[in-house]
Amino acid sequence: MLRDFPGHPARDHDPELRSSIGCTLYGDEVDCHGDSWMFLLWSSDTSPVSTHSPSSRWPICILPASKYAYAGDVNITLQAVTQAITASFNRLSIDGIPVLDLPSLGGRVVARLHFYCMGHRGDWKALVTLFNMKRNYSANQVCWLCHADKGADGDLSMCLTDVSHFANWWGTLHQTMPWETVPSYAGLIGFGISQIVPDLLHVWNLGVSRDLLGSALKLVLSERHVFNGPTLPDRLKQATESLRRFAKQNRYPLRLRKLTRSKLCWKTRKYPMLSSSGYDAYVVGLWLEHELSMHAALYQEICTMLWASNKAISLLYSAGRFLNQGEKDSLGALGDLFLRVYLSMAAQAKQRHKLTFRVRPKLHMLCHIFRSPRMINPSRYSTWMDEDFLKKCGKTLGLTDVRGSHHRLLERWLMSIPHNLQKKLGCLA
Repeated sequence: MLRDFPGHPARDHDPELRSSIGCTLYGDEVDCHGDSWMFLLWSSDTSPVSTHSPSSRWPICILPASKYAYAGDVNITLQAVTQAITASFNRLSIDGIPVLDLPSLGGRVVARLHFYCMGHRGDWKALVTLFNMKRNYSANQVCWLCHADKGADGDLSMCLTDVSHFANWWGTLHQTMPWETVPSYAGLIGFGISQIVPDLLHVWNLGVSRDLLGSALKLVLSERHVFNGPTLPDRLKQATESLRRFAKQNRYPLRLRKLTRSKLCWKTRKYPMLSSSGYDAYVVGLWLEHELSMHAALYQEICTMLWASNKAISLLYSAGRFLNQGEKDSLGALGDLFLRVYLSMAAQAKQRHKLTFRVRPKLHMLCHIFRSPRMINPSRYSTWMDEDFLKKCGKTLGLTDVRGSHHRLLERWLMSIPHNLQKKLGCLA
């Protein structure tokens, strides 16, 4: 648990870490009943049912956005709520929870469990709100981990498009905090800025991956080398048939029904982007790499990007909780290759006045995923299961009366816990 934090205060209470439990805090909003509802959850880092969201995600607070109050850019309502959560977690860290022996054996305290918050996850928008981040995607300085910026003031010394190992912004990694008003969560015992990890789902699957696939498909479908239909609708139909055949042969569940101009955001004055779910973007990436393998001479750069990114992301999702040095080296090499070629293609597109291969702040966050100094696998902070839990909660929320929907939701969730744990663990009566 503390491999990345050798000086963590947890060792003061439990030097051998036999009774310490690491937890992760999460926050995001769900739209329902004409309002947005902020869900604050926690999950155990060592849960045996981490891939089953109803059994592993535990709500702390459900808050309607209509109740928010602000002081400048600071959401003081959320800060008040997270201050209470911070105080509660700190009590769990210091005092712990006693574990009692059976009454027939005297009922004495046999152990004391201590809980520590070891990480924070969520999409970028939620993290900006929860941590009062001044350095964010809408500002010139974009990153909460370093001082990388967009170069909007004409100074390119910290520009995010420099993805080399010697980029100046690497020298600012974890050196300063990205806020002016200290957020409540910063008061958690053992808190460090490196505990806020970029979300692989939103950064890659729902971010850069969809930019890459939209641009690549637009270039491929604009020509007749791979799909030879006489018109664009014919080539889109051929591509759809090929994609669905590939998914069926490899048993990939695919929700994307067909490729169309609207699905690719194919417009004259907009960057193309594949409009799909995160998993569908993964399948389309594998399919396109396979489809272009016979045309590598014509699409060398696209094939290189698809190969490198597919290998890197597959490595992350298949690896264990911690990456060994070999996996980190492979991830870094694959990530470097992808980033260099992508930025090269973006520069070529700009010179030709073409809107393809969009460069946005999420591309910079990939640098921190591919070259993180920590040993933890960044995919462990992806929000797939959290999003799944919110989706289930959103359905329940929408079926209840708005006046007490958050209470009804919590009651139904509490009632379902014994059944879910018995189903997944098989050890509860």
